[in-house]
Amino acid sequence: MASVSKVFIWVIIFCIVANRNIFGDFGFLSFYAICVFLLVMDGLYKPLLKNIAWLVVPICWALFIGLVRHSLYDVFKDVYYFLSPVFVVLFGGIVAKRLSNEELKKVFVWVGIISSVVFIASSLWKMGITSFFDPRTSRDEGSMYVNSSIFLSLTVLIYDIVLKENRSKAMVICLLINLLAIWMSGSRTYWVAALVVALVIGYPWVKRHTIKTILLALCFALFGLYIVDVGHNNRTTVTLMKSVDEMEVRKYDSEEQRNNFYRGYEAWRAMQQYKSYDMLMQFTGAGLGEKVDIVDSPIGIRYVPILHNGYPYILVKTGFAGMCCYLIWAFLSVFLVRKNWNSESESNDMMGLCAVCGILVVLITHSSVNTIFNSSYNILLMLVGVYIYNLQYEEVQSGYNHSQL
Repeated sequence: MASVSKVFIWVIIFCIVANRNIFGDFGFLSFYAICVFLLVMDGLYKPLLKNIAWLVVPICWALFIGLVRHSLYDVFKDVYYFLSPVFVVLFGGIVAKRLSNEELKKVFVWVGIISSVVFIASSLWKMGITSFFDPRTSRDEGSMYVNSSIFLSLTVLIYDIVLKENRSKAMVICLLINLLAIWMSGSRTYWVAALVVALVIGYPWVKRHTIKTILLALCFALFGLYIVDVGHNNRTTVTLMKSVDEMEVRKYDSEEQRNNFYRGYEAWRAMQQYKSYDMLMQFTGAGLGEKVDIVDSPIGIRYVPILHNGYPYILVKTGFAGMCCYLIWAFLSVFLVRKNWNSESESNDMMGLCAVCGILVVLITHSSVNTIFNSSYNILLMLVGVYIYNLQYEEVQSGYNHSQL
């Protein structure tokens, strides 16, 4: 009974954390304050500190440069964003200390299902069946956004169903609800993220079942063709068809092009600004608080503090050195999982695989929605904190057991 109560409490906490962007500044600051309080209570986790050092170091020099060159408001607004992934990873360690992997799996599934059901019900209530056949219109017309905690649930469910072959009706139904919510979200980022999760976790199954994989791919292809054929003029199809063009980083001459392909134009302006810096500033960045000059901006805002494409965003603020730090952090986190694969704890291997999925999703989608610093998406990075803490705990327990022999 105590375990059930603990899981229920953490389901509520996760729902709040996953939706902290809804609460605006208050949600962010409350999340940071809770993390700091719990870290002080727990003591600092050395392995976690070594991991997040690669995320903290760029903030330090960019903060110093920013305080010299920019206004305090602009600087601390960027500090606010850049600290987000740091605290999310630390939050993973905080959670791992309080919940076993089995309890955490239950929390993930419950949070994903609650988020999915609330979102699906809201979409159907506002837009009816249109929200299924044309989810992009539903999204644009004001249906609530489904948060990325759904992918915490998706990774666990695919792992259990595909790799562990735990195909109970409840698990399959939960997976289908998650997938339906992802489709109805109308988010290309979510669709790509779901594909990454399925490919990474389902890879061993794909190798064993080539024919089934081909048939499954054909089913999805036919579904895609049906959607395109039925709704060749709807918003979802039109948006999908221009996805690649929209992301192309280049100069757009007409106002209509700049409006239709704003993300690509915005990123191009950021890269032009970065190239205009001297060699030292290209290495260190222009500091936190730097804004990108969007000449001929179609949205009416010329100087923007944050970009959709997160890679130019990192380059402008922290330079080439900062970009290297973030990529090294991602590489070392994945390498840690690879190095410790087939550990003594099978559930920790699961968390490691889920952490790799989270990192890959973040790296791939960072070019479209600034995922690393986006509170709607970066909760996936907490899986890194969970894995590192569990790995440390496993090593301590192993050492303790050996000393007992």
